[in-house]
Amino acid sequence: MRRVLNDLKIMILANLWIVPVVAALVWALFQFVAPPPPMSASMATGTQGGAYQQFAERLKEELAKEGFELHLVPTSGSRDNLQQLLADAPQVQIALVQSGLERQLAPAEQQRLESLGAIYQEPLWLFYRREASLDRIADLLPLRLGLGGEGS
Repeated sequence: MRRVLNDLKIMILANLWIVPVVAALVWALFQFVAPPPPMSASMATGTQGGAYQQFAERLKEELAKEGFELHLVPTSGSRDNLQQLLADAPQVQIALVQSGLERQLAPAEQQRLESLGAIYQEPLWLFYRREASLDRIADLLPLRLGLGGEGS
């Protein structure tokens, strides 16, 4: 029995180096491996019933299939979406913004934003009454235009 205990003691002492090595590996794992990305976010979507809001609803459904929870925050449009992102205490992490609108921001504000890219093309359509007989864009100057709601 004494010999078995002595052999066990020798085996433990011979393999004791494993404990600090495993501890160092666990420490390194927590220091250098990035945490997993969040599985939820809030998105500024635009007006209720608008195209951005409808797109966001479909995106929410697709992301939910992968276990990602997307909270939709209705706003008054692209300008409001940008302001939501740039707020001192933002309630949203993601926003749908009309292309080119960021160019109206100050350079310091532009630096605070990151673009994931274009989701879809959004052409600008100009409709007018037939009796207006417009030939070029400059003919719009004296007319009253409907461009959307405040913050859109």
